[in-house]
Amino acid sequence: MNLTIDDRRWLKRNYRKLNFKFEKDSEIIEGPFEFKASFDRITKLYFVNPTVNNRVDLNYIEDAYEIRIIIPTKQSDFPIVQEIAQRIKNLAKKLGKQSIDLHIYENGIVCATGPFDEPRNFSLVNFINGPVLQFFYDQSYYERFDQWPRDTYSHGYLGLIENYFDNFKMDRKGLEKKCIKKLIESDDWKIIKKYLESDGDIKGYWLCICGSNLNFRTCHPKVFEGLLQLRNYYKVRGRGLITLLVAG
Repeated sequence: MNLTIDDRRWLKRNYRKLNFKFEKDSEIIEGPFEFKASFDRITKLYFVNPTVNNRVDLNYIEDAYEIRIIIPTKQSDFPIVQEIAQRIKNLAKKLGKQSIDLHIYENGIVCATGPFDEPRNFSLVNFINGPVLQFFYDQSYYERFDQWPRDTYSHGYLGLIENYFDNFKMDRKGLEKKCIKKLIESDDWKIIKKYLESDGDIKGYWLCICGSNLNFRTCHPKVFEGLLQLRNYYKVRGRGLITLLVAG
């Protein structure tokens, strides 16, 4: 994907401290990402540069992060976002948490979107004012209030299934094969496979797959519902699907 002249003009007009440069087969956007935003916990909407009319004062945040966005120019891969000053990792360490608990990997790459949230048509404006701003707003909110402003996905394969189910509810087609492929590639495929190949229905009163010893439907309800949908697909495709995915 390639940035247009309009993309560049928009970015310099709205985020003046971010700079462009090329590196190998990628275009890099790098520098201080300064934002002003508010979040309405009722409507679940974010407001960028909010006005007096839509500004929720309690949730209004002005902040800045040193970021790096890597946009492949010769591939269809989704941009990679990094927080390069280690602010989030340092906060996790201060709180006695792992970096992934704050949705960032050790290499600084952030979990700005779920694996099935990536839009088909990339727009720099929607990406910056959407997933990027929302991720860093959420981080500032958590740092200030010790809680997330909205629901977050679980780690690992649990979050993968949760994200699949959210997109399934929005009637996005063709996700089952992609999700099962990612699950096969995970270290926990043997655990998941048992549920997909179970003879009877998956029951909500079973102990949760996460090992918490709590009711499945109560502990991880989206994982429970997601596995039900994946199992219906898997029952039809079965082992032939696994052979195809592994071979591919």
